[in-house]
Amino acid sequence: MLSRARRLLGPFVPFALFLGAWRLMTSFPLAELLARWPALLERGGMWSGLASTYHAAWFAVPLAAAVVGGGAYVFARKSKIAIGIDGVLVGGSTKERFVAYRDIDHVRVVADIIEIRSRTSALLRLQLHGKDAQRRTAIVERLEAAIARAHALRADPTASFVESASADDLVRAAGGASSYRVAAPSRDDLWDVFESPALAPESRRAAAEALASGIDEAERSRFRVAAEQIAEPETRAHLRELLEDEPAAPRRMRRQA
Repeated sequence: MLSRARRLLGPFVPFALFLGAWRLMTSFPLAELLARWPALLERGGMWSGLASTYHAAWFAVPLAAAVVGGGAYVFARKSKIAIGIDGVLVGGSTKERFVAYRDIDHVRVVADIIEIRSRTSALLRLQLHGKDAQRRTAIVERLEAAIARAHALRADPTASFVESASADDLVRAAGGASSYRVAAPSRDDLWDVFESPALAPESRRAAAEALASGIDEAERSRFRVAAEQIAEPETRAHLRELLEDEPAAPRRMRRQA
């Protein structure tokens, strides 16, 4: 509930900052000097009144502009959007939230916002800033392609195997063997689905642990590239930990055999 409120209120932050700056301006000496204008004229003449009013305005107006502009800049800088091979991560000005491509139905553009939606509601709203705003069309096309691929792979036998297999069955499949219960995919098939948008985060971590068993130097480079392209924070951190292991060894996921 709190993160949803932050997302809804986020676009109004610059406006709130402007109101605060305007309040600062109206409480600054400018208003007081205007009220005391007759007394200033009597003491120092017209030029004294004009000079005092000018100096107050010279200080207050740039200060208000700096507060508004700086607040909007900080808000834009804090809003982080990561588009990975697995899904979309939004964070920075709000609590981090990840949505996998497999859970997205479609995207649409509403004004300057990209809405990521399920069939019935908005899951994320992406407000792009700076150079990203100029790449809105390309970003939408990339999201649509990843969503379409994730949906197409839902019935993929390897993806179904990874989603349902135990940790031991995954390790055996990665090593080129299979059990009497399961017709396991090849190691190449496991790599393909591991790098695809088809898997849920937990299943991707399980596939990573299986592939890390007996990994060679060429596969380690491939593994590193995939780790850098993962958006979901827990999975990305887990893959980096596996890369640091020497030799790489699987850490059994809590799955029932």
